Amino acid sequence: MQRKVSTWRLIIVLILTGLAASCQGNPGSPTARENLPASADVSSSAVATTQTTPDTTSDASLQGTVRIWLSWNSDELRSLQRVIDRFLAQNPAAEFSIAYFPEDELLPALESQQDASLGPSIVFAPSAWGPWMWSQGWIVDVADRVDEELETNVHPLAWSQVSYQNARIGLPLELQGLVLYRNRALAGTAPESVADWVNAALQLKEEGKVGIALDLGFDITASQIDACDASLFDETGEVTIDTPEGRCWLELLAFIRQASRVTTNSDEDLALFETGQAGWVIDGTWNARRYEDALGIQNLLVDLWPVYQTTDRRLAGFVWTENVYLRQGLSDLDTDAAWAFMRFLLTPEAQAILSQAANADHLSVLSGLESADILQRELTVALFQGVPRPLLMDLDLYRAPLESAVDVVAVQGADPDLAIEVALSKLELLGTDSAAEE
Repeated sequence: MQRKVSTWRLIIVLILTGLAASCQGNPGSPTARENLPASADVSSSAVATTQTTPDTTSDASLQGTVRIWLSWNSDELRSLQRVIDRFLAQNPAAEFSIAYFPEDELLPALESQQDASLGPSIVFAPSAWGPWMWSQGWIVDVADRVDEELETNVHPLAWSQVSYQNARIGLPLELQGLVLYRNRALAGTAPESVADWVNAALQLKEEGKVGIALDLGFDITASQIDACDASLFDETGEVTIDTPEGRCWLELLAFIRQASRVTTNSDEDLALFETGQAGWVIDGTWNARRYEDALGIQNLLVDLWPVYQTTDRRLAGFVWTENVYLRQGLSDLDTDAAWAFMRFLLTPEAQAILSQAANADHLSVLSGLESADILQRELTVALFQGVPRPLLMDLDLYRAPLESAVDVVAVQGADPDLAIEVALSKLELLGTDSAAEE
C-alpha cells in the first residue's frame, strides 16, 4: 500500500499558509528568525500529523510517534518536511506530529506541559535553554546513544553547546554565532591584526565614514577575552576577570573603541552597516542574508578574526547552536523513534537539506560538510574560529555589571583595575540577592 505522504504534505502546506517573511534576530535571542502577525492564525493548536502504512518492501521495524515542538519559520518548515519524507522512506511505520509555537510562546508552553504523554517527544530549541530543561529533569542524557561516527562528524564547538554537568543533554542541529562582516566598498582589505584593523578604521573615520560599528553589549564583547588567552568563567561558573588577562581584555576593547562608533545593545550598528556607512560590524550569522541583499554579494565579506598583536591570539565571537532535545518519560517505542529521527537529522543527507540557502539556510554542525554557497562557507569558517557561548543558567545576571566595566574603560577611559573591582562587587551583591530569593 502506498504511504500517506500526500496527507503529510497537505497539512504542512496548510500550516505554512500565512507565515510572514523572516525578520531580524539578535544576540540576546540567538534563534529569532520570524515574528508572526496576528493574522497568521498559526498557534500552539496548529499541529501537523502524518501516519504511514508500511508497504511490503520497506523495513517497518521502527514504530512509535515523533512529536516535535518548534518555532521555525516557513522556509525551515518546508526543509523539515523534506527531511521527514526522507526519514519516512526508510521507516514507513513511524508517525509524526508537529506543533508550531511563536517564538515567545514555546518556552512557556514547555514550562506548563508536565505530562510527557501530551507534550513533545523532541523539542527544537536554543542551546541557552538546555540548562533550564536539564535542571527540571525534563530531558534525557543521550551520551550513551552517541555513536563514534556521530561523535567524530559533529564539530567540537557544536558539541560544547549540549555538554552540561557531565551529560550530553541533546544534539546540536544548527550552528549560529557572531562574526566580523566587512563592506568591501569601504574597506578593500581584510585586516591581519587588530592594529591593522584599527588603522584602517581610523582612515575611514578621517574620511567622514564609520570605521567599525561596534556594539559594546555583553554578547559581542565578552568573547573577546579569548584574545587574551582567557575566558570570563572558570569551570565552576565563577567570573575570572580579576587577573592580568581581565585587564588585557578591557584594554583591548578600549583600543578597538578608538576607531569605532559605539552603542550598547541597540540596532544602530546594524543600520550603519546595512546602509553602507560602516566598514565593519560584528553581528550574528542570522543577518547575513539581510546584509547580502543590502550591500550585494560582491561587497559583503566575512573576515577571519584579526590577531591581537599583544598576545598573538585572534579575536573570537561566541558560537552557539539550535539543538534538538529528547523528552524524559516517553514509552520505549516513542523514545526509539524520536532518537532515530534525531540521529537522522545529523546525517550528511539531512544536514545538506537543512543548509540549502533557498530553504532553511542553516549552517551545518558537521565538520566535513562544505556548502556550495559562498556566504555560508565564509560564515562557517569564521564560526569555527569562535569560542563556545557559556552554558550557564544565570548568564543574564552577568550582563549589566560586565557591560558597565567595558563602558567605563572603553568609553569613559577609567582604569581597568577599578572597573573590574566595581564589576565584581556588583556581581557579589547580585549573587547574595539571588541566594536570598532562593
